[in-house]
Amino acid sequence: MSFDFDIGGKMKNKLLPFLLLLFCSVNAVSGCGRDKTSKNDVSASSSIPIQQNTTDTNEVGNEKADITNISICGNTLVFPFKFGELGSDYKLENGVYDPDDDYTLYDMYNSKDYICTIAIEGDKTDNNSEKKVVLVDVKSPENDHIRINGLDYKTSIEDFVSSFGETSIKTESYLEYKKGNIILSLIFDNTKSELSNIMLIEEKK
Repeated sequence: MSFDFDIGGKMKNKLLPFLLLLFCSVNAVSGCGRDKTSKNDVSASSSIPIQQNTTDTNEVGNEKADITNISICGNTLVFPFKFGELGSDYKLENGVYDPDDDYTLYDMYNSKDYICTIAIEGDKTDNNSEKKVVLVDVKSPENDHIRINGLDYKTSIEDFVSSFGETSIKTESYLEYKKGNIILSLIFDNTKSELSNIMLIEEKK
């Protein structure tokens, strides 16, 4: 499947290929205390051409919906958030530091189960609790533990549009919304009419 749309921003331009190279072999499984169920993690972002966004016409147009409201394993947070706000049940593995943008990419687990990939500001350290999470990349939202403003992977592309409003960056398989310097990217499997990838990014100002 091939996509052709604009998902601009310096940080995102660098993150998508970086994430692809580092994490495309990760097997995503259900998290938050459930038994592990292996599934090949094939991210649709691998076929997305990276281009520069020149407008803000993807700004959220519906004040009732907030793209920064994210729920992880029932813990509702406002993105970006401090890693410590997630609680003590999470661990980070495979940290890779990007000195250009000064963040570290990690695979995040609950118990032994992979949940998502996150980026935390700063270099790798033993204490990340006070550091800010600047990216959440959910390659397999079917784990049903990640929600955006209450919407999950079973939500159709039409329902996301109904909740967040129309956006100029939209195809039959992709939506992008922006609030300030926060970008929400949603990739859909149009054969199932279900969400297949969620990415929240804080762009550097």
